[in-house]
Amino acid sequence: MGTQGRSRALKLMFCLLLAGAMQAGSPRIVHAAETRSSLEQKAYTAYQQKNYTQAIVYYRQLIALDPLEVQYYFNLGVAYHQSGQTQEAIKAYRQAIDLEPGYHDAYTNLGSAYFQLQQWPQAIETFQRVLRERPGDPGLTLNLAIAYERSGQLQAAVSAYQSVLKLQPENAQAKARLAVLSKQTGVSVTEPQLVVQNPAMQQQFQEARELTENKKWSQALPILNKLLVQYPNFADGQYLLGRTLTQLGKHQEALQAFSRTVALRPDHYGAHHQLAMSYERLGQDEKAVGILTNLLQIKPDYTPARYDLGRLYEEMQQMDKAVPIFESLLRQNTPYRDLSYRLGWAYHLRNDLEQAQAYYSQSIRQYPDFAPAYVKLSKIALQNQHYDSAEKLLTEALKLEPRSPEVQYLLATVLYHRKQEPAKALKYLDQALVSNANYIDALSLRGIMHYEAGRQPQAIADFLKALSLAPKRADLHRNLAVAYVKAGQAPKAIAAFEAYLLTSPNAPDKDQIKQLIQELRNYQSGQ
Repeated sequence: MGTQGRSRALKLMFCLLLAGAMQAGSPRIVHAAETRSSLEQKAYTAYQQKNYTQAIVYYRQLIALDPLEVQYYFNLGVAYHQSGQTQEAIKAYRQAIDLEPGYHDAYTNLGSAYFQLQQWPQAIETFQRVLRERPGDPGLTLNLAIAYERSGQLQAAVSAYQSVLKLQPENAQAKARLAVLSKQTGVSVTEPQLVVQNPAMQQQFQEARELTENKKWSQALPILNKLLVQYPNFADGQYLLGRTLTQLGKHQEALQAFSRTVALRPDHYGAHHQLAMSYERLGQDEKAVGILTNLLQIKPDYTPARYDLGRLYEEMQQMDKAVPIFESLLRQNTPYRDLSYRLGWAYHLRNDLEQAQAYYSQSIRQYPDFAPAYVKLSKIALQNQHYDSAEKLLTEALKLEPRSPEVQYLLATVLYHRKQEPAKALKYLDQALVSNANYIDALSLRGIMHYEAGRQPQAIADFLKALSLAPKRADLHRNLAVAYVKAGQAPKAIAAFEAYLLTSPNAPDKDQIKQLIQELRNYQSGQ
């Protein structure tokens, strides 16, 4: 192949490189920048400082990050309770109980909330429920007695006050109230007898639970295993074991623990939900969807399951099912801060960019610190070649997530397409690859920029690294071939072009590529 032939080949392949550079990467869900641990600390600090309004905001954000963490709902309920929002506290306590029906502290606080609202039937039912699990608790028994008395159930109140005195013979309040009621009802006061119980099971369970609340999962595991050898039908213990195993990454074992919980207590909504999530973690999304669907037939108002069902449908790209769920949750003021964002993503996948843009913008208005929405909007701007708008959005995203490799890559993409500040664009790409050395799109774009600057060895190195991570990406084989041509390595260029055609046999430029391969072979034979 003569000089003219070689120039023609390079010119054609230069156009191919530009086509590859236009790819901005597939949109994907990005997690919020703020870590769970920092939010937990902020929430705890706000609560300690009695800034309950801010504590509520943080706990709602934590629930959005992990809708299955029962402690967040409980703490949210306490914050509402302390701020005087008793009805909201009741909702939060009930959500905690839905997740973990054996959460006694949530029942205790729920009963107290009903007590404050003078909703005596609900208070009585709640105290009775928790006393079935903790029959030796004098404080709960006293609360039940008072609730009976206030609701006019005097005989039951007398019996409950007597139970208090069996547990605490010197309880002055129970003695005083019992004396008054005995006169009113004619019931004689019996001599209190001490109730002796075997607290072994509850003591071990509480010890394990306190360890899990402090994230000491490895220390809790042997305690739970020992407990369940002795009491295999203890549903709350099986559930806590499942949660512990999940945190330790033992998802198959966790699945078995949640299955046992469901078998022991079919109305344990949290166990059903965690079972579904275990299937998802094991890559069995269809089973997860089936369990969540069944759970919502049992309890249609169980919000965490609806959210995860919508999320799974979205990730399975069944948008016709995901969209109605997210729109319904958005109307209900649920704590999930990514609902507008997810709806935007759903319409983005449908290529309805106008609707996607509207939802992404709504997400930013609702949560100005939610970086993923800025990123998605920037991708729409890039797609429409609105580079100034894309840069502004990405600059905001970078303030929120200064180490995000995706944001750095996209800023480099903007600069590349505007043909401005190549050094700055390369710096962004270098930073992206420091954060994620296997970022394929960043390697590809950096390779293209090296190629255009005449740095063929660096371009070849980037394309080879990218191909080692994504060997079936046709554009990488094509770009590598062009770099080999420019570097004068015809045999390697031919091999890369052939790999390109193998990975993309119906490529629109296949005839041109075949012609270039033949010209390279002719060039080789003519040397």
